[in-house]
Amino acid sequence: MSLNDSKKQTFDSDTCGLISGMFRYDTFSADALSERFFYDDAFFLHGGEVFDPHLRMFSLAAALCLSDKTEYAEEFLSALGFDADSFRFDETDSVTPDSLGSIIACKPLEDAVLVAVVLRGQRYGTEWNTNVAAGESGDILGLACSAEKVLKRLSEYLQSNKILRAKLWVTGYSRAGSVANLVGRALNEDPGAFASAKEDIFVYTFEALRCSADKTVYGNIHNVYDPDDLVAYLFPSQWGLGLNGVEETIGGGEKITGKIMCLGDDGSFTADYSQIGKAEFIERFSAFTARYMTRECYNAIIQEPLREFVVLFFGKSYVDQGKLMRAVPKIAESFQSDERFIPAMMSLLAEPCDETVLGDTASLIFEHLDKIRHKDNLPLNDDETRIVKTTLRAFMTFLAPAVEADLCCAPEEGAEEVSFYHFMTFALGCGELLKAHVPESVLAAVKADDNYYSL
Repeated sequence: MSLNDSKKQTFDSDTCGLISGMFRYDTFSADALSERFFYDDAFFLHGGEVFDPHLRMFSLAAALCLSDKTEYAEEFLSALGFDADSFRFDETDSVTPDSLGSIIACKPLEDAVLVAVVLRGQRYGTEWNTNVAAGESGDILGLACSAEKVLKRLSEYLQSNKILRAKLWVTGYSRAGSVANLVGRALNEDPGAFASAKEDIFVYTFEALRCSADKTVYGNIHNVYDPDDLVAYLFPSQWGLGLNGVEETIGGGEKITGKIMCLGDDGSFTADYSQIGKAEFIERFSAFTARYMTRECYNAIIQEPLREFVVLFFGKSYVDQGKLMRAVPKIAESFQSDERFIPAMMSLLAEPCDETVLGDTASLIFEHLDKIRHKDNLPLNDDETRIVKTTLRAFMTFLAPAVEADLCCAPEEGAEEVSFYHFMTFALGCGELLKAHVPESVLAAVKADDNYYSL
């Protein structure tokens, strides 16, 4: 269901019960940023399917409040009238590869109890492991397991607080948005088990990864995303994955530089550059890579090494993570200055799927990894270095079929623009494609749709 469909019913409130204040949040690069919020109990007096830009912005505020600390979310919920004694904290003070931080709280409304379920979606360390645990089939395994945890917590919360009629408000950003989508799907499948009804379910997700193998769409799940955001397509829809709610797009429309293959009048073909919409490229890149990088291959080749690497990297302090990130260009520069670099690259381009070529190239990269590791005293011991090497080697094997198809694409007869060099375009525009996912960008786009901020 599209945003246009959802706008058939639009919430329009007066401001007699409106309160406002400031909320704080952290981002990937900054701490304690602040923004104004607006709240009214009337946000929850209409059905969950109604398009409400105020509740959408308000839900994003809640989602961003909870990161690796809880005080921002506690301040925010308390300011709205949620009783601090009603707060339930789960896995917010410790992080493990399978944890999911969340806060559940409640407050009375006129005819029900509003239950807030706020999920942690950023600065969550080794919980990143659940993002890359896809499993062989069905919903993305790691995210589905997290959703089961949240549902169990919510069920216990409703019972322990003796709540007989609940309005359920669930919100999350990024990874937490994916979990919120799966939680919302389960709530819709059996609302009575959670003391609720479908019209009393309000789920808002922001920049969620496609994670659901179920095609059912529920109008009370609002999946808000920027079509220019690469992260939202981490798992391709061609794997049979999507989200279970109304898609509400924000932002979008930006372009990047794409490398293309062009067919000349004389039958020759050359590589050139052209501007292309980010969203269009993401869709084409996703469709292209999914043909050669299947879920079965992902599960067999890269999933476990990647999970091990994620736990290693995100288990480091922010300082050590920074050291490792800064080492990447140094390793690349050292590798490229090696006289063996050009022959290795020529061999790799000629036979990207050849195991011997992949092994030789990987060994050369590893040689320079070890060089920089010792020279710069990187925070990697021998076992951790083995994990990095194993993951990189698995990535090369996993990517090879798609890279080979990309390099060997043949001009289609009569076509002026034949094909993208998908990976070259990706390499050129990766930084730009990730910009749409940062909290500041998401907040600016959602805020722009809420006229309370122009009062």
